[in-house]
Amino acid sequence: MAAKNVVLAVDDDASARAAIAAALPRSYQFLGLPDGREFVETVEAYEPDLVILDLHLPGEDGFSLCRRLRGRAEFRHIPILFLTSMKEESTWRHLLEAHGDAYLTKPFDARVLRDTIARLVGDQPAAG
Repeated sequence: MAAKNVVLAVDDDASARAAIAAALPRSYQFLGLPDGREFVETVEAYEPDLVILDLHLPGEDGFSLCRRLRGRAEFRHIPILFLTSMKEESTWRHLLEAHGDAYLTKPFDARVLRDTIARLVGDQPAAG
């Protein structure tokens, strides 16, 4: 059996983490963190295929975590999806400056999330 794709989501909202986990196909392994305190250690330990970051987090924000990941040569290839309730144009500019790969707003549609993840990870969109 092929190894599961690993998705790491950092969001301080437990219900958002649960919704992301529920939206993922069964072929994915979900890891969730409430903040960025263990972010680098978790990336090093699991080498996720995708990182999902909320923008507003206690401590370091999602943009800062993105820049930290992009600053490590061994992790630059990991796609980063920003998932936030912010819809301002300035948010898009910050996303580009931080080198994120995609951006979805909350509340999100589970199918759109699955399709976006499949595109970023390089999978075919999966049912379920």
